[in-house]
Amino acid sequence: MLYINSDDFALIRMDFENTESLRDFKLLGVSVNEYLAKGSILFDKGADQKYHLRYYNIIKGIRGGFKRPLTIIEKNKHVKGRRKQNELALKVDAAFGNINQYELIVFDEDPINSGQFEAFKEKTGVLPTYMPDYDPNFWKGHDIIEPNQAIKEFTSVTQSEN
Repeated sequence: MLYINSDDFALIRMDFENTESLRDFKLLGVSVNEYLAKGSILFDKGADQKYHLRYYNIIKGIRGGFKRPLTIIEKNKHVKGRRKQNELALKVDAAFGNINQYELIVFDEDPINSGQFEAFKEKTGVLPTYMPDYDPNFWKGHDIIEPNQAIKEFTSVTQSEN
């Protein structure tokens, strides 16, 4: 569904959901099906009177699996003729699925020119901080979205076992 601004005919919101599989692959008992892609994109007018991305949310779902026969044959090399000693035959039917959600919220933006873009150097010395439990003071002084209850109640499994 598209939401259009009636004053300047600009796209301000787009909600979408696929009606058919995006990718469907089946060959020799192996299958992959990318069946879900839905989301929302919101645009907002900036100080330069142009529309910019403010919110992006997409949910993607994929299923995969394999359905194949499997035969394991044990052979005896020390006899003549038919050397098959033991045989194990089974049919493997395994499937898995995954749903990922990606969300982006733009609070503020600063335009840069191509010279600033080319001169930017990535900081390689930044290391992750290990946190076995949720610490409300970790983000103090930063503008972040309020964490949900699951994040607040998070404790590391290795921390709980010790």
